[in-house]
Amino acid sequence: MNARLTVLLAALALALAGCGDSDDGATGAAGTTAKPPVTEGSPQQTETTERESTTPSEPRSGRAPSKPDFVAAADRTCRAARRDGLGIKSVGRTSAGLRKLQPPKGDELEVERYALALDSVIGVRRRLRDARRGKNNEDIAFLSEALETAEERARTLARSYGFKACRAG
Repeated sequence: MNARLTVLLAALALALAGCGDSDDGATGAAGTTAKPPVTEGSPQQTETTERESTTPSEPRSGRAPSKPDFVAAADRTCRAARRDGLGIKSVGRTSAGLRKLQPPKGDELEVERYALALDSVIGVRRRLRDARRGKNNEDIAFLSEALETAEERARTLARSYGFKACRAG
């Protein structure tokens, strides 16, 4: 296995490791929920585009919404992000848009898991794009399979939470 493939496997395993059940107690110091690191090209670092600034969403406020209200707002955010298709930028806008919304009390970790699953899809899609450009058939085959797995994980999390428009891929 080449070094790039090893690094990819490790990154994918780390990204998916945070995707367990909602009772796993994954908290950081002082009981706070751990946030994913901001990395180069991550949705948190992506510049705001004109379309993002017009994305219909309810930003975080003092009062947590009900689950049906949150799902409706998240689905609007997902539909707006997907107007241009299902590419890397669209999935990034979906992930960033979901993080801007305040989830219902007690659902924060479950919503963050879905956003992390979307981030995983983005990472695999970028690596697959690069492998295709380099015509690296071994990596293309592996990454195509990894992408199917990452997208299915995101779809499963979206369905289990109750999202209708929020899907990856």
